[in-house]
Amino acid sequence: MRNSFSLLSVLLLGFILGWLARDENISRPEIESDVFVSEYPLNKLEVSIDKKTDPTTVPPIILDKKFLANTQLDKLIELMKQDANAEEQANLDDQLVRHTVSLLSKPQAENIERQLENLLNIESIQSRILPLIISFHTKSNNNEIAMEYLYQLRRLANYDDDYNRLTTEMKTLADRHIKKLDHAKQIEKLTHFYQKILNLEPDNFEMQMKFAKHQYQNRNYEAAINLLDVLVYHSTLGSEAVELKKRAQHQLNRLLAEDVPIPMTRNGHQYIVNAIINDIEPVKLILDTGASMTVLSPNVVSSLGLADDANKTMRFSTANGDVRAAIVEIDKLDILHYSVANLAVGVLPSFPIGDIDGLLGMNYLSQFSFFIDQENLTLQLGAPE
Repeated sequence: MRNSFSLLSVLLLGFILGWLARDENISRPEIESDVFVSEYPLNKLEVSIDKKTDPTTVPPIILDKKFLANTQLDKLIELMKQDANAEEQANLDDQLVRHTVSLLSKPQAENIERQLENLLNIESIQSRILPLIISFHTKSNNNEIAMEYLYQLRRLANYDDDYNRLTTEMKTLADRHIKKLDHAKQIEKLTHFYQKILNLEPDNFEMQMKFAKHQYQNRNYEAAINLLDVLVYHSTLGSEAVELKKRAQHQLNRLLAEDVPIPMTRNGHQYIVNAIINDIEPVKLILDTGASMTVLSPNVVSSLGLADDANKTMRFSTANGDVRAAIVEIDKLDILHYSVANLAVGVLPSFPIGDIDGLLGMNYLSQFSFFIDQENLTLQLGAPE
């Protein structure tokens, strides 16, 4: 096998010299020694090569352009290394790293992205060429692409110091890019960048808080609330998230107040609105500003699977006199977009109109400012005054 490898090297050398003779010379980068992943250069292109490898004493394995552009490059390199000794393998890796430097020096070259992808598939050189690619993209202000490669590089870190150093670099680069987009008022691009970061790192709660503030500032209150729903339980960000969520909910309610008023139907002197309980149960409720509590029929409560608590009752005044009725709690009651969560309701045995499911009382209505437009048969809800 050893002889076959040497023969292969000689044949490759003879066959490829013509190609190399007309190619541009690949400049040899400045060589430093024993540089680990954590010391990757972000400000200049350079290659780290171990002192043990001396390219001047190891017979080179010549690689031509067609070979390097092959989509199966990683598998071909693996085959070549099977019969190579440690020095030859190191020399081969050095050539591949130099080729990466050459590619990055000519960013307009044909198929450069595909070639870089092929090179990144070679495990033995990933930690050496990723810093080069990151440096290239940061200098070219391709910060989003640089961030993706930084995440790849951090996954290769074997020690906490290296991981933490890369995390700090990622934060610095992300903050710089966010500031740049924010200053340029590129709202859509900034939103996309936040989403990309959170897709790469879903547990980056600090970035999620920044994204929530961004959404709030741009009046995307519902999106901000969705982000804050997770953060309200965070040990350090929780109190800030709770406060911001309250403000976002208040602003959302104000926006919703500008929507089309809620239609009502009329039955004699009574006004009826359609509502949804727990997202599943449609009901018809009589609007009753004289009732302190919302009331439901036993049939609705039963269909919701809610059980009466004998220890929770309340006295209600009805046309037939005072009655004591059970109290249950529903997850939420929605009328169009207007939602009230964890609402206590009374359970009365009957209502004066057969197809009515209950009364809409003040414990719901008082959560909003409201106006009953009797002439146009609409109910207008808005933020509390």
